[in-house]
Amino acid sequence: MIICFIYCKAMGKVEKWTNEYWEEQKKSLQH
Repeated sequence: MIICFIYCKAMGKVEKWTNEYWEEQKKSLQH
């Protein structure tokens, strides 16, 4: 259970980072 919790937390952080990264990429492409 604890491992799953840590894994889910890590995946959430990765997903958030990926979303922010792509937002930056879109802005860069628009310029």
